[in-house]
Amino acid sequence: MERGLSPVDMKWVCIGAAGIAFLGLYHKWYTKRMEGVFDLERVMRAHLELERFGLDYGSSLADNYFHGYLEIILPKGLSDQGFRGRVQQYKKEQQLQKEKFPEKIFVIVHKSGFSPNSYDDHSRFESRKKMEFEVEGRSGIRRRRYQTSVYKVKSHDGKEEITVVMEGAPCLRQLYEAAKVNPALKEMSDIVISTFMKKIRAKIDNDGYCRGLCELVYVDDSPGSETTGRGGLDWLANKLFEIVKLDKQEYFR
Repeated sequence: MERGLSPVDMKWVCIGAAGIAFLGLYHKWYTKRMEGVFDLERVMRAHLELERFGLDYGSSLADNYFHGYLEIILPKGLSDQGFRGRVQQYKKEQQLQKEKFPEKIFVIVHKSGFSPNSYDDHSRFESRKKMEFEVEGRSGIRRRRYQTSVYKVKSHDGKEEITVVMEGAPCLRQLYEAAKVNPALKEMSDIVISTFMKKIRAKIDNDGYCRGLCELVYVDDSPGSETTGRGGLDWLANKLFEIVKLDKQEYFR
């Protein structure tokens, strides 16, 4: 006559079976995790190889932003007064000739890729009338219209003001939106934006028509950073004053 398992024996059998099942699941999870690490390493190797030829995502964003926008709005062409001329015309129209108003565009690059619709939610920034202009026909539009944002920025103590042409890089906002639904892209976003910064700076510095007309300002808006949220906008205002004071010392004499 066979003897059945006692309740105690049955308990240990169940525990053993559960342990084996857990080890099986853990093995699958660990294998998948290691596959992910391997895949990320493989993507990084591919990224570095593509970057050598300017074919990676960050380089492509820099190419699109420079050749599709900055190269159009900044230089002075045969039938165009150029960016400096447009700023001077804007100053005249808005009666801002006596303002501290550098003739360059400030492009704000946020680490997250996100840029707000407007920077004037902070008390140190105040929107002015946008600067609008047309260029010769482009992409099927006979006279293409562009506009850039202009802000009055107050010093920390409120005693001084500067006026700047300023905007976030729209191509990075698109990266931010795409990364929200693509975990792999989100994983690579820091590298993409770092490459974008490096490439766009090189393009501006190496172009005789654009050099000196565009200032990139990097803002680390990652969670927990001192330069995120409203503190980040306060930091940005200080940074703009710092750049303008170095660039245009005569404004502050």
